[in-house]
Amino acid sequence: MKKILFEWKKISRLKVFPVFLQLTFVFVFGLYFFNHMSQGQIELKKIEYFTELRKDLNQHLLSVEEELKKGRAPGLRGQLHFGTELSTRLQELIGTIKNRDWRGELQTEIAVYETAFEYTRFDGAFFGVSNVDMISTINLNEELLKRNLPKEDYNLSIQTSIFMKKVVSLVMNPVGFVMLLFVLGLIVTKEFDDHSIRQVLTLPMTRIHYMFIKFSTIVLGGILWLAIIFGTSYGLGELLGRSEGNVFQYPIYTSQDTFISSGNYLIEAVLYSFSFMVFSVGLFLLLAYAFRNTIITFSALLFIIAGGWLMDRYGFQSLYNPFTYQMVDEAILRTPQYFPVGIAVLFAALLLMLGAAMMLNRKRGI
Repeated sequence: MKKILFEWKKISRLKVFPVFLQLTFVFVFGLYFFNHMSQGQIELKKIEYFTELRKDLNQHLLSVEEELKKGRAPGLRGQLHFGTELSTRLQELIGTIKNRDWRGELQTEIAVYETAFEYTRFDGAFFGVSNVDMISTINLNEELLKRNLPKEDYNLSIQTSIFMKKVVSLVMNPVGFVMLLFVLGLIVTKEFDDHSIRQVLTLPMTRIHYMFIKFSTIVLGGILWLAIIFGTSYGLGELLGRSEGNVFQYPIYTSQDTFISSGNYLIEAVLYSFSFMVFSVGLFLLLAYAFRNTIITFSALLFIIAGGWLMDRYGFQSLYNPFTYQMVDEAILRTPQYFPVGIAVLFAALLLMLGAAMMLNRKRGI
């Protein structure tokens, strides 16, 4: 324990990590403040969106009326009937948004899309929302009504669990993890650059023991970083956000067309974030002890992380690929079936990384 505290003194002397933690707090606080100041924009965006849909619909209905006057296409009467009803529903929906009646808004939006299905059955009828999106919205609204929760804007929400989801999507990704490794990993690579590692290894402890001290120190720093992120976002949401209904029961769509409650999402987010953070520390130590140079180590780390991200972007999303989980938000929602096996995969990969680093330490001199 004393040796880990000694490593923490080294970190504090570098001053990079304390500044990084402060910037993390400022980022989360600033994001929440921005969302709080932008609440009025949510209502305006919805009104503009549905007003534009209604405007396009009404323009089309005018052309349908012209065609009917010319006595063409008798099927246009049905299109005009349902189109007029749809326009009326959209006007009602805009009214519920202006009145801030969230239950009425959810119910009316369902009615809008159900009418839109009837309307788009006719040839030539067009509505600016796809069938897939309408079905998803209807399912979400019905689920929200069951759980007695208002709909949230994923980008601007100040509701605790949805704001925390936003933070996860912005921070728990390759950029965030690499930045963490850079500010903490200097305590490892700097010793190779200035050759102070020679003095360290004269101490009465094995190289493996010293490597695990470094590993524990960086992991503890990562845990502190995660605690600030999740703790700050939770605290701000609870103190200043809305709390209508059970906010941790908010339904979030997954790629499997199922819902995961926001509470379960956050549990998985914490587990995936911790697991990938620990895995990335193991990867960093392997590279650090392999190259023993700051620039080369971080260049290799960036290359591997970027390569893993590209593989993930282009469809190589395997259960056994640890880089599938570096975008935490996407890992939870895109491949929900991988949990909790994905956690085990990351720890298995960690053990391999640490084992390889131990072998390098045994075989190579300073």
